[in-house]
Amino acid sequence: YESAVDSTILDEIVEAIRTNIFISKSDATKMVLWAAHANVFRSFKATPRLIITAGTRGCGKTVTLNILKAMVNNAITDGDSTPASFYTLSQDGDKAFFLDEVDSWIKGEGRCDLMNSLKSGFNQGGSAKRVEMAGGKRRVMTFGTHSAVALAGIGLDSKLDPAVVERSHIIYLRKALRGDLSVRFDDRKHLGVFQ
Repeated sequence: YESAVDSTILDEIVEAIRTNIFISKSDATKMVLWAAHANVFRSFKATPRLIITAGTRGCGKTVTLNILKAMVNNAITDGDSTPASFYTLSQDGDKAFFLDEVDSWIKGEGRCDLMNSLKSGFNQGGSAKRVEMAGGKRRVMTFGTHSAVALAGIGLDSKLDPAVVERSHIIYLRKALRGDLSVRFDDRKHLGVFQ
């Protein structure tokens, strides 16, 4: 028989994260708990978004997303998601989205629709309606938007729609100084720990 898993596994994952990312223990714990939730989010009434943000580049936002993605099933990474792709992929109700460089693409045509979907998808049963032409006739289609979503980018806590921020847990990163980390993260060597 295999031994039962208890809460010590969470502590071990938190410490593994802190070996690879310069992050507070409370934010690393937030990462682990969000990843656990993202694997079973359909069982919950609401699914908070996870915002990973920093004031500058080089603080580990993408590394943080990669580690989270390794811990979550049905993960989809996207650096420039369109509303149509998000609706189509989230429709099945079992996807977790990892959206990187969000600060560089949240402005622009159609992005408001995506932000609205991030708000509605917080709740189970969240949806977006769109009109599709089929056989020369208009047809209203309803797309489910309930999904787990982690977003990374610079200054997201002030750039995202306030309603998205209110429905999120926020992780603030800063650049590690010399000696803050004993190991420089290399996904070829270190990512397997989180899978």
